[in-house]
Amino acid sequence: MTHIGKKNPDLQLMSRTSLSEVLSLRQARDAIEVVDEHDQPIGYMRLDDVRRQALYHRQVMVLVYNEKNKIFLQKKEKRKKKDQPIWDVSAASPVGASQSAEETALLVLSQDLGITLQGLRNIGEAKASPGTGNAFVQVFSTGPIPMEHVHSHPVIKSGFFFDHEEITSLVEFYRELLSPALLMLWDKGLIFPPSTI
Repeated sequence: MTHIGKKNPDLQLMSRTSLSEVLSLRQARDAIEVVDEHDQPIGYMRLDDVRRQALYHRQVMVLVYNEKNKIFLQKKEKRKKKDQPIWDVSAASPVGASQSAEETALLVLSQDLGITLQGLRNIGEAKASPGTGNAFVQVFSTGPIPMEHVHSHPVIKSGFFFDHEEITSLVEFYRELLSPALLMLWDKGLIFPPSTI
């Protein structure tokens, strides 16, 4: 396992890591870029190791809207069967090694939801914190898009499109059924910016 950094005792220093090891890890499918507390790159690690050590990294969240400006939320099952599922953002992913934030966002849209677009709008960001899992977050929006061609996708089928009034009610009365990421974006005013309501 290759780690690069200075402050964490579990991380190896750059001088101890060969160029071939760095390139191999950088090209690994589950490798992501590790950053410091100022969002400056310090190396590459596998996603599981980053999460286990709660290291700083980068993440994208993508908000998908249909033609009626309703936002798509994924339904995520909780680990314990007795717990109710929670509603989460349309799509999210750590930024892959050697990828830009937008490239990762477009990729997760395609892979997770079957939506292929040429570009996205960057609508906001969030600093790394325990609430984001120590991720520096870039938030993207599809804007209103035709959804007929993706309604058959399994994830789309298991989720739901909500309008502003419905999300407001969920936040007010069923906050425990919403993911921390979704609540963070709501509190920042990014789910339904004033200009879209």
